[in-house]
Amino acid sequence: GAGALPVVVEEAPDLPAALAAARRFGAPILVAGSLFLVGEARALLLGAPADPIAVSDPSALAAPRP
Repeated sequence: GAGALPVVVEEAPDLPAALAAARRFGAPILVAGSLFLVGEARALLLGAPADPIAVSDPSALAAPRP
């Protein structure tokens, strides 16, 4: 429509590569996805600290040990 901004869609192998490609356009960058992706982008773009992600396998904790 009238006044609509052009939209460019590209694929990248990872977030740092995607951000580098987006920066080449010199326009605002929109990051859409999971909160994990947005948090990683925030850390990369702003230098903000990222919270560590505690990862565990709940089924491993419930498995009986021989």
